[in-house]
Amino acid sequence: MTTSTPSSHLKRLVIVAGDPSGDHHGAKVIEALKQTHPDIEIAGIGGPEMERAGQHQTDNQAQMGRVGLGSFLAIPQHMAMGKRLLEFMQDFQPQLVLHIDYGMFNLWLAGQIKKTYPHVKTCHYIPPQVWASRRGRIQKIKRVMDHVCCIFPFETSLYEENQIPVTYVGHPLAGQLPEPPAKATFFNDYGFDPSRPLIALFPGSRNAELDYHLEPMLEAIQRLNKQRKEQAEPPVQVGLAVASHFNQQALQQRIEKIMNTLNGSAPSNIHIELIPNTNRHALQALANAAIIKSGTSTLETALYQTPMTIVYKSHWLAGVIAKRLAYYPVLGLPNILVDPYQPIVSELLMEDMNADNMARELTALLNPESLAYQKAIKGYQTIQNLMPTESAAQNVAKTLERIIGHYH
Repeated sequence: MTTSTPSSHLKRLVIVAGDPSGDHHGAKVIEALKQTHPDIEIAGIGGPEMERAGQHQTDNQAQMGRVGLGSFLAIPQHMAMGKRLLEFMQDFQPQLVLHIDYGMFNLWLAGQIKKTYPHVKTCHYIPPQVWASRRGRIQKIKRVMDHVCCIFPFETSLYEENQIPVTYVGHPLAGQLPEPPAKATFFNDYGFDPSRPLIALFPGSRNAELDYHLEPMLEAIQRLNKQRKEQAEPPVQVGLAVASHFNQQALQQRIEKIMNTLNGSAPSNIHIELIPNTNRHALQALANAAIIKSGTSTLETALYQTPMTIVYKSHWLAGVIAKRLAYYPVLGLPNILVDPYQPIVSELLMEDMNADNMARELTALLNPESLAYQKAIKGYQTIQNLMPTESAAQNVAKTLERIIGHYH
């Protein structure tokens, strides 16, 4: 095999992204790189967005999505794609491989690259959340990655403590969240009453999450409206976020069944509209308050400045294990970002996630004078200040160039 003379400038790059979100983030990095390196050659594994941005695909990530990585059936398929990429790299001779998210496959692939092409540098953008669980993975990252581009500022100390070169590039959500429509337009489209508070419910995108979260959320709304009626306040209305793979008709029937159980023979007075994934950002931005399952949606909601309560419930054993593996005493990204030991928004986890507690939290969040409301809004401003002024993709592009300059 012939080896070209190392260059101090980034000329040939491989990018590996295993899912649609990685494809989106990868395309942004490619666009940022081409602004300053119009002749750069980029190849690897990605999806349609990365291909449109100018990446030569050795494999399409859609083949990964057919079978989940957690299944044994997916392992040979992923290994075959990795082998094809390694063979391609022999002639392509990249200076660096950028691994985006998709931790299990990317950490394995980086290990193979280090064995086969030890001179090629590796960098992980959106690395595994070692702070959330499985802290032992950080040693695997140390063995196979030359650099990490992390998306949360608190992650840097974790990598520095383990002598892993790290750059905080900012979260890709910052600066990429769409502007919401006018409130009047959104309310009109879904038949909401502008004189009544709107509550956003995000029960989660998995069936198991619906099983644990949906009924107590709806019961909380029912109790909240009962209290508001007693106090001569207008009832709240609900926008319920629906993941794109859910059957809306089946979900609507499930909601009706839950409400019938809760109300007995009495008709429900709750106005509930299902909001598809394509409009979830409008719901996050325009709701008066939200109850949201822990995850990325909580950070999106914080960036839209909407008061919220973060919830999560699962099988009790899974909860015990997760608590033992967690690095921080809180689960929600907004709380971890600002101060995990002084949460800016309430968290109702496991047995604490019940209708009474959620109704109580919503009552506080609907009052701009309450401590809960004030603490959330102040905390959100801190999050905004933590975000870099440049986009994460631009910062990643600069970091890649710096890595090559450092090693050559």
